Amino acid sequence: MDLLDKLATLKLKEYTANSFRKYWMEEETYGSSRKKRIHKKTIFEVYEIWRGRLICRLFYLEEGCINKQIYREAREITRYLAGSNKKIISGIIAGMSGTFPNTAFSFNSDTGSLKWKKVNLHKYVPGASCGYYIGTQITWKTLNDYLPILNQSCHKYSAAEYVYDRTDHYPDTLFYYLHKYDKIPILEVLVKKGLNHLLDETKIMRWSKSTLPEILGISRQDFCFLEAGVSLQFLRKNIDFIKQKKLSCEETKLFEEFHNGKYKYLSEHITVLNKKTLSYIVANDYEVSIYNDYLRFAKKLGYELYRNRVLYPPDLHRAHDDAYKNLNEVELEKYAEGFKIHFEMNKAHILERDGLLIRPAQEPFELINESKFLKHCVKSYVDKVADGTAEILFVRKKDTPNEPYITVEVMGKRITQARGKNNCPAPKEVQEFLVNWSKKNKIEYHF
Repeated sequence: MDLLDKLATLKLKEYTANSFRKYWMEEETYGSSRKKRIHKKTIFEVYEIWRGRLICRLFYLEEGCINKQIYREAREITRYLAGSNKKIISGIIAGMSGTFPNTAFSFNSDTGSLKWKKVNLHKYVPGASCGYYIGTQITWKTLNDYLPILNQSCHKYSAAEYVYDRTDHYPDTLFYYLHKYDKIPILEVLVKKGLNHLLDETKIMRWSKSTLPEILGISRQDFCFLEAGVSLQFLRKNIDFIKQKKLSCEETKLFEEFHNGKYKYLSEHITVLNKKTLSYIVANDYEVSIYNDYLRFAKKLGYELYRNRVLYPPDLHRAHDDAYKNLNEVELEKYAEGFKIHFEMNKAHILERDGLLIRPAQEPFELINESKFLKHCVKSYVDKVADGTAEILFVRKKDTPNEPYITVEVMGKRITQARGKNNCPAPKEVQEFLVNWSKKNKIEYHF
């Protein structure tokens, strides 16, 4: 039985919902109706020391209403152990909607204790994707700082603070590093130099050597390439070419990104990667994505990319914006009539109530603007709206009717999505607004 197995059987300090009382919702925030629903989900990190090693325990607190009564339930869902590349979980489910704590407790019927399941780190992290499930945000709280406890453990010299950003939560990052450090203590030197990206390349390092340059297989003067984010494997493989072309550290980083196929259209139009291309991108403040998009637009518009002035426009941002505008005008024009027809068909869906309003999209350009402002993918629905496969509606605040707020997708008389900025779910007041709107229009909606 390894230490993690022993940790699973260990009876540690018990935490109940009352242990987290200071974080409870105020009773008046539940409202007078106290409808049956989950109001708040919180995960708490608790750090302790066990057998000279840091452990982390995650507790899940759920607050809500049932039968018009407020309930609060808390239980332990995860345990981490410093030095292990796995963790143990209880009552966590991974589904199509993300990873979230199960509403049912998971007990061992023989002993009455929690059932623990051993899984790899970075798996089964509740709320890691946007932090939402079924419209209720999962928030993270830290009850105590890990660092003072870590400094009392066998990993006190690990320099973990250089790797783990407390604002990220998700202790998997911290314990993944401690597992690596447990096997290779010299990693402390790398992370103190800001070379965290090398943690996944330990297999190609030469651990029989004595000095850091020898271990990495590079000369001391080539450290700047690693500090710029170049991977060790790529640097060692291409160092002769890099020096022959006299590439700077920043240009070498771009060279690696080209090599890895990150920028499809750059690779397509600049078949021989040259110093001129790299220098052009560096001169434009490394706006590689902007340049990549410009080339994509230019290709669709039939620009003469064999001409240097077209391939390397003097004003990249202006060239990008002009190409984007021209392309939209060309591509979206064919959808305008379909939008007009379906807007007239769906006019009855317009509603203003409780400080909010909702209306169908009128023009293709509206989906482009909505997507750009809210940073989601509704622009890809232009053809579906034009042919009537889907209906896209915009929820706006009454005071700012022209400012994107929430985007709603309806397919087959059912609301399939209601998303805000960065693709996160609609807030509670919008969900309640959509419930009323959907009833009025005989459209199915569940949140």
